[in-house]
Amino acid sequence: LAVTGVTMGKYLSIVMPTAIISMLALSVYCTVVGRRRKMNPSQFATDIMEDIEAQPLQTKFSPRVKLGVLVFLLGVGLILMFGIFSDLVPTFKVNGETVKLETTEIVQLFMYMSAAINLVLVKLNTRDILDSHITQSAIGALFAVLGPGWLGATIFTAPGNKKIMIEQIGGVIQQ
Repeated sequence: LAVTGVTMGKYLSIVMPTAIISMLALSVYCTVVGRRRKMNPSQFATDIMEDIEAQPLQTKFSPRVKLGVLVFLLGVGLILMFGIFSDLVPTFKVNGETVKLETTEIVQLFMYMSAAINLVLVKLNTRDILDSHITQSAIGALFAVLGPGWLGATIFTAPGNKKIMIEQIGGVIQQ
């Protein structure tokens, strides 16, 4: 859709709400499906209290964990910056032609960089990564975001649909 003047900002204004709605819908679904039915309320309260008492509450995080979160958020911020301000995207001369990095390449570049810094410099314990609750939530969010993205890519890249998108829908968006 770039040939019709649809910028990354316009694209993100459509995709971000869709992703947030998908994640919220997945969260509600997991909450409703994962909830135990026909449980004695006193037994439920006892189970919750046992879980709370069994696990000490960790209110302070180590500097390594804070650095890891900061590196990840910095990567996300840079992706958004390059996505919204497309003039900042690096360009290269290849065989005399100026080539610009694609958005997918920028996302991969910064996410791989974030993962490498977290694994090497922050020295995260790789065994704990898959066992953490955030990883399990991220995998659920991954399906919630990539599912509609895959569907959209299938629709947008089909040759017959591409012509309609550029000529008809692109004209409507430009107005």
